[in-house]
Parts: sequence; C-alpha cells; structure tokens
Amino acid sequence: MTAELHQSINNAAFVTPECERVFIDFLYEKLGLVIKSHQLKSLHDGIDKGCRQFGHLRWQDYFEALKQSDSTSSEMEQLIAAVTIGESYFFRDQNQIAWLRDIWLPQIIEQRRSKGEKYLRIWSAGCSSGQELYTMAILLAEALPDLGEWKIHLMGTDINAAVLSRALHGHYSSWSFRATPEAVRDRYFFSQEYGYTINDNLRQMPLFTFLNLADDEYPSILTQTNAMDLILCRNVFIYFDKRVVNMVMHRFSRSLLPGGVLMLGASDLVASGMDSLRLVQHGNIFYYHNSIKEENHTTPIPSKKHTSDRRKIRHVSAEPAQPVIDDTLHEMLHGGRWHEALSHIEVAIKQQGKTAPLLQHKAKVMANLGDLQAAKALCEESLGLDPLDMHTYFLKAMVLIELGDDQGAESSLRKTIYLEPCFVESHFQLGLLLIRCERVAAGKKALHNALRLARSAPPEGELHHAAGMTFKRFVEILEHEMEIYAGEFN
Repeated sequence: MTAELHQSINNAAFVTPECERVFIDFLYEKLGLVIKSHQLKSLHDGIDKGCRQFGHLRWQDYFEALKQSDSTSSEMEQLIAAVTIGESYFFRDQNQIAWLRDIWLPQIIEQRRSKGEKYLRIWSAGCSSGQELYTMAILLAEALPDLGEWKIHLMGTDINAAVLSRALHGHYSSWSFRATPEAVRDRYFFSQEYGYTINDNLRQMPLFTFLNLADDEYPSILTQTNAMDLILCRNVFIYFDKRVVNMVMHRFSRSLLPGGVLMLGASDLVASGMDSLRLVQHGNIFYYHNSIKEENHTTPIPSKKHTSDRRKIRHVSAEPAQPVIDDTLHEMLHGGRWHEALSHIEVAIKQQGKTAPLLQHKAKVMANLGDLQAAKALCEESLGLDPLDMHTYFLKAMVLIELGDDQGAESSLRKTIYLEPCFVESHFQLGLLLIRCERVAAGKKALHNALRLARSAPPEGELHHAAGMTFKRFVEILEHEMEIYAGEFN
C-alpha cells in the first residue's frame, strides 16, 4: 500500500457512530454474532485493519465490499477473525477437565464396555485452534489402553477457517501449554519451530470443519454432528443474543444421544427451557444432561432430515413422481422426532407391509436413535426391494462411515454417483472420506466435483439430505472446507 494511502486512512475518521452501527447490524444479520461493549475495540480495530489491508479509503467502501462478498471472502475472513478472537489453551478449565477425566469418561467407558460397544462421539462446537478437542484426545489416550479398538468420533467446528486450518496442522506456541503438565506435553507433542506439534496418532483423530452455529442446519448427516455423547461449547454464547442461544440449545438437544452431556463455559450457563436438557451440578461444575428416555437402542449414528420422497433428481432437487411418505411422517422426520416417527412407521408397515421407502426411513430413524447395526440391516433390506435407490445407498454409506467401514462406505458412495452423477452430497462425502484415508488427490477431485455441481444448481434450492440448507450456503461451506484443507492439497 502506498504511503499516501496510509496517510489518508490515518486521517480518516473510520469508526464513526454510524459505521459502528452498520457493522454491528451487518454481523448480526449475516452471522448471528452479537457485538457487546467489551468487543467494540476489536470491531474498530478490525474495520481499520480491513480498510488498510484491502485498500479502502472509506469504511463505506469496505462495507460495500463485504456486502457483495460471501462468507469465504478474504474481507469477511479478516473481519470474523477480528471479532471472534478467543484465547484457548490445553487443559483449560481444570474443574471441568477433572470431572471429564475422573468421572464422566470412566463411567461411559465402563458402560460401553459392558455392552460390548466401543465407540464415543464428542463435538467441540466453536473449537478455535483445536486445543480443547486435542485435550479430549489426550484424555482418551490416557483412559483407553485399547484405544485402537475403539471407534472415536471427535468433531471440531468453528466459523473461522483460519483457526480451523491451524487446528488441522496441530502446531502450538509454548503459551498454549501453560496449564499442561510437562510430562503430558512431552508424551504427546514434539518440539518444532519455536513451539510444539502434536504427534501424528492424535492429530489424525479429530475432524475439523466449518460450521456456523447461528445459521447452519444441524444435526446433519452432512456434518456428522448428531448422536453425540458429549458436546463442548465453551465461551461461544457470549457472541449470541438470547434468541440465537435458545435456537442453538434446541439444536444441541437434538444432537445428543439419550444420556448425552452438554458442557458450556462458566459464563454461558442459561436456562434451557427444555425438559430434555436438565441442568446438573456436581461440586463446583455444571453441565446439561439429555434426559430423553433411552429406548433400548445402541451404538452411534449419522443423520437428520434424510427422506426419499424424491425418486429421481438432478442436483438432488427434482420432485417425486408420487409421494411415498405422508405429511405427518415427513414433519416428524424433519423435526427430529425420532421416537414418534418410529411408531408411525411401525403402524404403516403393519398396514402396508414392508416397502423400500418405509424401510429406508426406519433405517434413518434407527441410526438417529443410536442403533447403527439395525440401520445397516434395514438399508440392506430396503435395497433388496429397490436396488436402484441412491438415497438408501447414501444413508448406508453414512452408517458405514460411523461403523468404521471406509471401504464399504466408499463403495456405497460410488454407487450413488453411478446412479445419479449429479448427487452433490455424495461427491462431497466421498471427497472428505478419501482425504481422511490420505488419498488427497482423489479427495480433492471429488470436492471440486461437488463444488462445480453445487454452483450450477439453483442457489435457493435445498439439498436433499440437509433440509433447510440451500445450494448457495452449501457452496460457501464447500469453499471453506477447501480453504481449511488447502495445505493438504499442496
């Protein structure tokens, strides 16, 4: 940038009261972020830095550029980073860590072992640079001598693609270890470039992905954010108002398995307003317990809002030749009312007999209730009646991913693409699967295919397996995913 431009910016009164109001309203409408008084300096600094970095002489020009851009643009990324700065470090909040390590983990591990089920699902929502989720990986490594025999699903999501990329690489400064015992640091990290990098075994455990808690649909089969045993969402609600907090809490309740736990930061505690989420105190820590009654269903899950009432699609959006589920069941599935949907399907099967669509819907319900083996068997029974249903193959693939059968999942995803080459979600999931299996070039190609198809679809059309998510929004998420994995593509 020229000296003249620097001088012009220095002399300009960028953050006027009008500027502040415009940007506060924009961030709320665009991202659901609430800027509070203590965050105003960060907002002011972010506006000033954005104008300098992108060569805007007036804040109005910067704002116009933001309005014209999507959430993956450099301008938007810079502003998000400025107002969502949050310090994170390993083993943060010692009281919560002690409860997780000494009480929750031993109990759930013993419970799962007694049933012969070796799986755990943990989601760090608002994971920043990944210290919280890697802390959970360390606790699991310490608690499970047979860790390799367990199916561990560690999910980290955030709105900031830059911090997600740092989490993916797992390199941290010494300051991130100020609450970490030295012996633990030396066991799981190695010294590198003025800091420490987590070892490969633990670095490969989590999946980091872009997700806006205030905007995106979840739980969702596309993001694997359902059937969680534990959700950690600490120091995130400070960015949201009451309306958004209530919405997020309701979605979290649907994302947890019966008996699952939600842990918030000490400053985030709210009245859930739901019978399903009960606030529990243990000593000097608090958590929310998902008190929905267990219905004799076991093992992890994938989906939400996955229906096969569209028999043949282009861009996964064409209308069905005739409806295959009634409106009542559709509403139950769309709303995540799994127990009601299961009873409804059982009645329909008694009246109509077993049909491929009903078996597919039952498979989705059983998966969401936590019984993946039953869901897999139902998918196979449904395919026996209709061997050309791409949606059943897709659901089966998601179940197989959760069961750790990557080869079977890849085969099912490729079958959906063979049956419908424009099946956007299948290209997307195939890309993520191949990258996780270290087949990066093939994974990159599949993600590019998904992005190309999503861009050519009607922007306001909805994805079949994520009702409420438009293709326009999905394009933004895909672009974020490719930005996160950019280093892996080089």
